[in-house]
Formats: sequence, structure tokens, C-alpha cells
Amino acid sequence: MGVRNSATAQFFGLIFNWALYGTLFTQVYTYHVCSPKDKLVYKVIVYGIFLLENAQTATLTYGVYDSLIIHFGDPIAAESVQLTWFAVPLCSGIISFVAHMVYVYRVHRLSRSFWITSAVLLQTLVQPAIAIVVTVYSHNARFFNLFEYTSHSILVAWSFSEAACDVGIAICMTYCLIKCDPGRLERTTKIITRLIRLVIETGMATAILGILNATLFVALPGNEDFNIPAFILSKSYSNALLRLLNSRTAIRNECNRESEHMISPVQFARSGSRSDQYPRSDRTNNDWGIPQLEPTFHPSHLATKKCICIRRETAVFTDSDTPGYRAPPSPLSSASSE
Repeated sequence: MGVRNSATAQFFGLIFNWALYGTLFTQVYTYHVCSPKDKLVYKVIVYGIFLLENAQTATLTYGVYDSLIIHFGDPIAAESVQLTWFAVPLCSGIISFVAHMVYVYRVHRLSRSFWITSAVLLQTLVQPAIAIVVTVYSHNARFFNLFEYTSHSILVAWSFSEAACDVGIAICMTYCLIKCDPGRLERTTKIITRLIRLVIETGMATAILGILNATLFVALPGNEDFNIPAFILSKSYSNALLRLLNSRTAIRNECNRESEHMISPVQFARSGSRSDQYPRSDRTNNDWGIPQLEPTFHPSHLATKKCICIRRETAVFTDSDTPGYRAPPSPLSSASSE
């Protein structure tokens, strides 16, 4: 029964890992196409995480192939940790730490508060330290059943520390984004609402996986179903980070489309130029795609705002435009008639 349970958990964990790997591949390709001029540090983070995820997927695939195919039916091979100590706790700890540091930087840019940034950073530094301890325990245990007995408390602490860090970051980023909303421009409010929803969705997804991992480990002793969420933990962090970075392109495109319909309350029409051409700004704040506040208004605001329209026109009037005026005969026409 233990061998069957171990093989089932590893098999389904690998399937879900490959499914999320396909999603990650699409996210990385989207980032490569849509953000060619992104900051160098973001490029290093994205491509570095992608290389590490390739190594993690290859390691898990080899371990499951060795346990379920090469040594099929062998209980020792089914319970062997092999390179899972590298693929699960080490890779997940590194990738989650990098993702959390990006979130800490965003919180710092949004809040400009030393205390908020320090609190989030402290939570972030605790998680990789516990992940290293879990890596050492799993490497020394060599078997899953022995690992359950030797590292029960430390694995629970690691899972709940990740979940607490994800929830704390989501709360802080939501609070900072709400403070950034001036409540005067509908476009900015819509963008901030979209970012808040994205932050909560990605943060809660990774937090639920961490809580599920700890719950299965505690509620089902001797059962290795906790390997299923553990196998996909790093992929969830990678996809959440790439989803957040790729959202900037969609937000900027939406800002550009909506800014084409913006109109200034004071219009200046110059001779030789079209009066329906207005300057547009694509500047954004905080690397989020949130547009800077500018003195422009939506056409619906014209009903409540007093606008002044200044135009310069040149009109040329001739005597022929006067009613009842008859032009005198030309001297050339008189001479020709004679």
C-alpha cells in the first residue's frame, strides 16, 4: 500500500509539474516577445528562473522514470528520495525567494515606507533559511518514509512560512495600490483595480499550495500525497511572477488605446495644423503601467467642466462679397470691344 501510494503521488505530481511547465514556457515566450527592452535585472531573473525550472523538471522526470519504469515494483526505489531534495525544497526555496524579492521591491516602490518594506523583507528572509534546512534533512534521509519522521516540524514550518509570506505580500501590495488611487480618474482607478485583483489571485494561489502541502503532511501521516503540491510549488511561483511581469504590457496597451480618446479642456488650433491632434503621454509610474496624473479629461467631463475654446481664424473679404455691388468694366475689355 505504501509503495502504491508513493508511486501515485509521484506520478500525479509529475503530470501537474509538466502541465505548469507548458504554461511557464508560454509565459517566458510572451515576455521575450513583448518586453525586449525591459531592465537587465528582470531579464536575468526571468531567464535564470526558466533555466532552473528546466533543471527541476528534468530531475523530477528522471526520478519518477527510474522509480516507476526502470525499477518497477521495487519498494526501495519507490521510497527513495534520489534527487528530489534538489528538485523540491532547494529549487522551490530559490525560486520563491527570488519572486518574493521582486515583490518586496514593488512594495518599496509603491509604499516608500521603511517599516512596511522591512516587515515584508523579514518574512522573505525567513523562508529560504527554512528551505535550506529542509533540503539538508531530505538529502540525509534518503527515503520518503524516513524523511516524514525526521523532519515533521521543519516541513510544516516551511510550508506555513511560505503561505504567510505570500499572504503578507498580497496584503501590503493591495494596501499600497489602494493608496495610489486618487479616485479622480476613471482610467487610473480601473488599472489599479485590475492590479489588485491580479496580486490577490497570484498570492492566494501560491499560499493555498503551501497550506495544502502542510495540511496533507499533518492530516495524513504515513501518506505521501503531500508530494503532489510539493512537486508543483516552484512552478506556481514562476508562473505567478511571469504573469505579473507580462501584465505590464497589457496595461500599457490599454492605457495607449484609452488615451487616444482623451481630450484637453483648452484646445489650441494653429494655422496649417489639424485641431483634432493633441499631445499624448505614455509615461508611467512604478513599472506597473499606471499613468501619471495629467490635466486631461474624458469627453464625459465636458458636461460638467467649463471649457474655453480658443481658435485663430483668418477671413478675407472682397468687394464682390458686398450685396448689390457691380464691378466696373475692365479697361482691357473696353479696348477690345472698340
